[in-house]
Amino acid sequence: MGFFERFSIRFKKVELGTATIAYGILVLIPTLDAGYRLFSTGSIPGLSAHVPHLMLLITALAAMISSANSSHLSMGLDIHKINLTTRRTLGSIKAFFETLVTTTFFIGTVSYIYVAILPDEMGGIFPKQFYSWFLALAFLVILIRWFGAFVSRAEFTFGLLGIVFGLSISLPGITNLLFAWNVEIGDAYFAFTDLWYTFVPPLMPYFAIGLVGAVILGIPIFVVLGGLAVLLFAKDGIGPEIIPLEGVSMLQGSAIPAIALFTLAGYILSGSKAGKRLVLVFKSSVGWIPGGMVLSAVIVSTFFTTFTGASGVTILALGGLLHVILQRSGRLSSETSIGIITSSSSIGLLFPPSLAIILYGSISQIPINTLFFAGLGPGLLFILGMGGYGLYYSIVHKVPLDKFNLRRMKFSLGAGVWELLVPVLIVALYFSGIATLVETSALTVVYTILVEVIIRKELDAKGLLKAIENSLGIVGGVLIILMVARGLSSYIVDAGIPQSLTAWVTASVTSPLVFLLLLNVALLVVGSLMDLFSALFVVVPLILPLGLEFGIDPIHLAMIFLSNLGLGFITPPVGMNLFLSSYRFNQPLGKVYKSVLPFLGLQLIIVFLITYIPALSTLFIPKGM
Repeated sequence: MGFFERFSIRFKKVELGTATIAYGILVLIPTLDAGYRLFSTGSIPGLSAHVPHLMLLITALAAMISSANSSHLSMGLDIHKINLTTRRTLGSIKAFFETLVTTTFFIGTVSYIYVAILPDEMGGIFPKQFYSWFLALAFLVILIRWFGAFVSRAEFTFGLLGIVFGLSISLPGITNLLFAWNVEIGDAYFAFTDLWYTFVPPLMPYFAIGLVGAVILGIPIFVVLGGLAVLLFAKDGIGPEIIPLEGVSMLQGSAIPAIALFTLAGYILSGSKAGKRLVLVFKSSVGWIPGGMVLSAVIVSTFFTTFTGASGVTILALGGLLHVILQRSGRLSSETSIGIITSSSSIGLLFPPSLAIILYGSISQIPINTLFFAGLGPGLLFILGMGGYGLYYSIVHKVPLDKFNLRRMKFSLGAGVWELLVPVLIVALYFSGIATLVETSALTVVYTILVEVIIRKELDAKGLLKAIENSLGIVGGVLIILMVARGLSSYIVDAGIPQSLTAWVTASVTSPLVFLLLLNVALLVVGSLMDLFSALFVVVPLILPLGLEFGIDPIHLAMIFLSNLGLGFITPPVGMNLFLSSYRFNQPLGKVYKSVLPFLGLQLIIVFLITYIPALSTLFIPKGM
C-alpha cells in the first residue's frame, strides 16, 4: 500500500472522527438546554449560539465523507454499460463540469471568508472564519477526490481544463480576494477584467445548458444546482461568493439541525432489530384481518421514512425483510409485494417529523408544527388507500388468514414497546411545547441510543459509529444540496422569475380548478425528474405566489406539493425509487414498473382527492393554530 493510499485511509478516519464529535456536541447542546428549562426559564446563556456553526462544520465534514463514499445524490444513466470509447468521452465531459463547478465553489468560499466575515467575528468560542474554512476545505477535498476517481488520461485532462475554466469564471471572486489581501493591482489587471466582463458573461448561458444536459452522465445534484447558480450569476458579472453566502444563511435556520438529528435517530433504529420488532407488532395486531399484512408493511415503511427522511433508505434497509414477510405471511405474489414496498416508501414524507415538512416550512415561512398537523390527513389517506388495496387483494385471492392470538399480540407489543414510544415521545415533547423542534430531535437521538445501545444491547460502539457514518452520508448529500440550491433559489427570486411565471399563468389560466390540474401534472413531472430536496428549493419559490394568486390556502398548497412529489418518486420511467427498488430486489426495471402501476393509479386518485378537497389538509389542525 502506497503513501497516498495510507494517507487517504487515515484522512477518512479523521473526517469521521471529527464529524462524530461534532454530532455528539450537536446532540448535547439542545439536550442540556431542554434539561435546564426543567429547573429554570429560557436556555443556558450563549449555548445555543453554537448550533448554527456546528451545522456548518457537520455539513462540510459530511459532504467530504459523502465524496469519499461516492454517495452524493445523482440522477445519471449507467454509462459503465456503454462501449469504452463512448464511455471515456462522456466521462471526460462529466469530469470537466465537476471540476469546473467545484473550483468555483472553492474560490467563492475563500473569497467569502475574507470579504464577508470580519476576522474578530465570533461564532461561540471560535471565530466564524474557523468554521467557514471547513467548508472551503470540503470543496478542495471533493475536487481532489474527483481526480482520484478519474480512470483515463482524457478524464484527467478535461478535469484540469475544468479547473482552468473554473478559475476564469471565478475572476470576480479572485479580484475580491486580491483587494482583501491588499495586493497592488496594476492597470493591466483592470484591462484584463474589462475584457472578462465583455467576453465571459455572454458565454455563461451556453455553459449552463451544457451542465443541465450533462445531468444524465451522473454528475452529482449539488454540482448541477450550485453550478447553475454560479453560471447564471456570472452572466450578470457576480462572483461565486453567492453560494457560501446564501448557503451559510440557510444553515442558520432554526429547524435545520433537526434534519441531521432525526436522520441520525432513524439510522440508529434501522441499524438495530427495531424493524423486525415493529413488523411483529403489526403482524400480530392486524395480521388476522384481511389485508392486514399489507397495512403492516405500509405502516412500518412510513415509520422509517419519516425518521430517516429518505424513502430510498427504507427500500434498501427494510425492503428484503418486508418482501419475505409479505410473501410468506401475506401470501402475496413477488410482483405485488415489490409494488407495495416501493409505493409505500414515500408516504412517510407527510408525517412528523418528516424532513420534507421541516424544509418546506423553512422555505415558505409556514409554522412547522402547523404543517405537521396538516400532513396527518393526507398521510392517513395514503395509508388507508394502500390498506384498502390489501383488503381487496386478500378477498379476491382468498388469502388464508392467521388466527388472532392475544398472547402473541401482548408479547410483540411488549417486545416493541420501546420503539413504539418514539413517536409518542416526539408528540409529547414538541406538540406540547415542552421542547423546541431541535431539542425534540436531540432528545429522540438520546432516547434511541439508550434503547438500542444500553437497553437492547443490539448496537455496540462499532454499530453506533456505523449508524453515524451512514447518517452522515445522507446528511452530507442533502445539506450540501440545500446549501447550493439556496443560491439557485436566490437567483430565481432576484431575476423576478416567480413574478413573471405568475403573470404568464394568470393570463393563460383563469380557473383555479384548471390551475390545480396543471399543477398536479407539473409536480408529477418534477417529482420524477428531481430529488425532493432540490425540488423544494427550486420549485417552492415558484409555486407559492401562484397559489396566492389563485386563492389556494398555503397549507393546502404544501400538502399538494409534498403528495405529488412523493408520487413522482414511483412514476416511470425515471422515478428515483424505481431504480432503488430494482437494485434492492435484483429485478429488471420493466418488472418494477409493472409492479407499481396499480399503486401508482391508486395513489394518483388520492393525490387528486388531496388537491380538490382542501379540508383533508386542515382536518387535524387545532383551532386557533
